[in-house]
Amino acid sequence: MKLDISYKKDTISIEMPDKNLLGIVEPKEVKGSAKENALKKAIENPTSHVPLNDFLKKHKSIIFLINDGQRPTPTKKILDTIYPVMKSYMNKIEFMIATGSHRGPTEEEFNNIFGPYFPEFKNKITVHDSRKDELLQHIGKTDRGTELYINKKVLENEAIVTIGSSEPHYFAGYTGTRKSFLPGVSSIKTITANHKHALSPNSKTLSLKGNPVHDDMEDVVKKIMKINPNVFAINVVADGEGNIFDAQAGDII
Repeated sequence: MKLDISYKKDTISIEMPDKNLLGIVEPKEVKGSAKENALKKAIENPTSHVPLNDFLKKHKSIIFLINDGQRPTPTKKILDTIYPVMKSYMNKIEFMIATGSHRGPTEEEFNNIFGPYFPEFKNKITVHDSRKDELLQHIGKTDRGTELYINKKVLENEAIVTIGSSEPHYFAGYTGTRKSFLPGVSSIKTITANHKHALSPNSKTLSLKGNPVHDDMEDVVKKIMKINPNVFAINVVADGEGNIFDAQAGDII
């Protein structure tokens, strides 16, 4: 059997003996709806939180945590909806690329992430480096003993906005929300300690209950929010073409 597999911007063709093929599982096809604009509704009516506009107005310094170019979050499309709310507060907003253990974005990836907003945001962007100890601050450890080193700049701002998306993850259950902190802006030591829990049989795709990787990540959120409770989360689900299908905002858990 011949299969075409998407890889980055290309398609790779492979051949597989029929005897090795157990079956093909394909996701249900859905389409994002620009008409309903689920994200606009979410930021105006967030879960257990004030609307995004009121949140930005209230705080003196705000850092937005943005996923890097190796993750499928449709950040540019999210910005299309939230920029009209943000633009009045740009003098107190900065951005951090939450790379986790990944490398920093290339110029092409920066443009893909931010789209037409990149020229305006460029001088306000820093890139997290999980291997630079001088950028990190120890804030304790999780119930599972993971030592928590978090980027100092995140902790120094009065408020935090996380931007993420939910997809199935092969050992964390799902991506989204809490991953902005771990692995997003954590040290490589913290990430490595957390990811060791991937060896547990409960660390699997689409599973959160009893998943030690997920539980460890949620512990990090709780630790950070004890230091700074001013966190506003934006999380979306995209369709196969990267259009926003659903969204939730407000409480990060």
